[in-house]
Amino acid sequence: MDTIDFNFPSGRKVGRVHKWIFNLFLISILYPQLSGTEIVYFPQFDNSGRSMTYSLFNSIIAVDTVSGFENDTVLVPVSMQLEAGVIINSIEMKVVSDWSMFSSLEIETDNGLMGSAGWMIASNLQDTILAFASAGAEEISEGGIIFWLKVQVPEDEVPFIPISILSAKLDEQDLGIDFLPGGVGITPRYGDVSLDGAVHAYDAALVLKYLVGSTVLIGRQIRNADVSQDGTISGGDAALILQYIVGIQDTLPAVVGESFISLGNVELPDMGVRLGVPFTLPVVLDSSANIFAFQLRIGYDPIAIRFNDVQWANPPDSSIIEIHEENGDLYIAGASTTVSNDGNWLSLLFTVESEFTGTQTDVTVKELRWNEGPIRVQVDTATLYVGLVAQEPNPSVFPREFVLMQNYPNPFNATTSITYYLPRASTVQLTIHDLSGRLRKSLLDEYQSPGYYDIIWDASGFGSGVYLYRIIAGDFTDVRKCVLLK
Repeated sequence: MDTIDFNFPSGRKVGRVHKWIFNLFLISILYPQLSGTEIVYFPQFDNSGRSMTYSLFNSIIAVDTVSGFENDTVLVPVSMQLEAGVIINSIEMKVVSDWSMFSSLEIETDNGLMGSAGWMIASNLQDTILAFASAGAEEISEGGIIFWLKVQVPEDEVPFIPISILSAKLDEQDLGIDFLPGGVGITPRYGDVSLDGAVHAYDAALVLKYLVGSTVLIGRQIRNADVSQDGTISGGDAALILQYIVGIQDTLPAVVGESFISLGNVELPDMGVRLGVPFTLPVVLDSSANIFAFQLRIGYDPIAIRFNDVQWANPPDSSIIEIHEENGDLYIAGASTTVSNDGNWLSLLFTVESEFTGTQTDVTVKELRWNEGPIRVQVDTATLYVGLVAQEPNPSVFPREFVLMQNYPNPFNATTSITYYLPRASTVQLTIHDLSGRLRKSLLDEYQSPGYYDIIWDASGFGSGVYLYRIIAGDFTDVRKCVLLK
C-alpha cells in the first residue's frame, strides 16, 4: 500500500498516512498537526443519533511489551478492550516514552482495528509525547490491536524502554478507561563483545584481554561478555563463548551447573638458574577437575629476572591464551573448549638479569581463578637459586611427563635455550639436525635425574636456516624446529 512518511523537526520518522487521506484532509487536518497545534478532535454521531454518554468502565487500552536485539525493527502492539455494548467511531490518544532512544518510529495500522475499518489517522510527535487521533464512519465495537508502533531497537545499555498511555478518549468519553503500560526490551547479544552483531572466537579473546588488562570493555561490551550471567567477567565466560562457537553450548547466555564447578592446584618448583641465561619455570597442575578457563597473576622481581614468554605445555582443544606484563606482575588468562589435565601445564620463560647481585629470588602465584570460581590468593611460590646449575626441586613437583619445549628465543642469533622435563631418571641425548635429517651437533649425552632442564645451543658456527633439535630420553622421543637468523 502506498504511504507517505513525515519527518518532524526532531528528525525522527513518526508516522505514515495513506495518500487518499492526505489528499482529502491535507488542509483541514494535517497541516495544523505539522505546525505543532493540538490534535483536532473528530466529531461524530452514530446512525441513530443516540447520546454518546455511555459508560466506558472496564475498557482497557494497553501497550504490549516486546523485545528485540539491538538494531532490530520490532512492532509494539497497542490494543483495546471495550466494555460490552460500547460502539465507537473515534479515538484520541497521547502515548509517552523517551522516543529519542529510537532511531526510527512509525505508526502501522494495516490489519489493525482502524486499518480494517478504514479510519483516517493523524499523528504528531513533540518531545516525549506522541499525539494520535483517528476517526471513521465505520463503527468499532470489539477489542483488538488498534495500531502498532514500529521502532528500531537502539544500541544502549538500558535494558528496557517503557511506553505508556498518558491519556485517551473514545469518542468524547475519557472516564473509566484503564491504561496498561508496556515497552521495548533490549535483548543483549550475549557473546558479542566486539559489538559487530555476531559471536566469534575473537570475542572470547577480548574477554581474556580484558581480564589481563590489555584492553578495556565498557557498557554493552561488559554486559555481553557476562555470558554466564553471574555478574562477573571471567575466563569461564571466554570458555563458554568458545564452546558456543563449536556447538558444545546451544545458546548464550549459558546455564552452567555442576559441570562448570572446577578444582585444581598449581605448584612451582624451586630450581637453579644462571646469570644472563634464559630458563623455563614450569607451572604444574594437580588434582584438577573441569578446568575450562583460568586467570593467573604471577609476581616476580623485575630487577632479578626478565619475563620473556608463556607457553601452554599441552594446550587443550580450541584454546586461546592472553598475556600482559606490568611492573613485575604477569597477568595470564586462558580458555578452551575442553578441560585441562594434570601435569606440566604452563611454562614461564624468564632470563636472569646479568647485573643481578643476589643469590636467590622468588616467583609467586599471587592470584588464581578457575572458570567462574572464587579468586584464590598466594597459592604457591618458587625460589630460584641464582648461580646454581642443578638445584634439586621438591619431589612433590617433579615433572609428570616427558616434555620438550619450544626453544627461546626463536628465531634466534646466535644462541638459544632449549628446555626439557624428565619425570624419571634417564639417559638423555639432545642433538641438532638439518632438514634432511643429517646430524650436525650433539648437545648432550648423559644420565640425568628427574627434573627441569635448560641447555644453551651456541649456533655461532652455523649458517642461517631451519634446524631440528631432537631429544631421546628412555622411550621418549620428540623433535622440534628452530630458526637461526644471522
